[in-house]
Amino acid sequence: MTAHAMKGDRQRCLEAGMDAYVSKPLQAQQLLEIIESLVSTPAGAEMSSLDEAGPLEAAFDQNVALARVEGDTELLQEIVALFSDEAPRLLSEIRESITHCDSKALERAAHSLKGSVGSFGAQGAFDAALRLEVMGRGGDFTHAAEACVALEKEVARLERALAALREENAL
Repeated sequence: MTAHAMKGDRQRCLEAGMDAYVSKPLQAQQLLEIIESLVSTPAGAEMSSLDEAGPLEAAFDQNVALARVEGDTELLQEIVALFSDEAPRLLSEIRESITHCDSKALERAAHSLKGSVGSFGAQGAFDAALRLEVMGRGGDFTHAAEACVALEKEVARLERALAALREENAL
């Protein structure tokens, strides 16, 4: 999103690496359409795709995780340990923000968790956290409880997969 709306700004922004272009003044429908086009699970999609447990191998992308740490398995072990410590706290903050309809807290906690799971290439958890982040940003709690349940399932699946990876590789 940018305030730059002059001729040529769109092209310069996209060439600079932006995934899409939205200028101010913001048009909510346009923004939602762009967000939905950029995430693999659109905000309005049925929750069933996130509810399915799926195989642990699909919980995260080991190649992405190793690439992020340049193949350093000791560093990956530290990141996994940090995630194991932080994820329960962030999930608790997300649940509490939903209970109190605190949109800023929801956006902040979901954004933090999204970044953490993104380190592992955990697309299902990433998409679920993004959905809650967008809900927080928009102050829309209509389906937040269901989205939180889906995120919790994805994070639990990721945690099981990371535990299996630790056992398999003695991380």
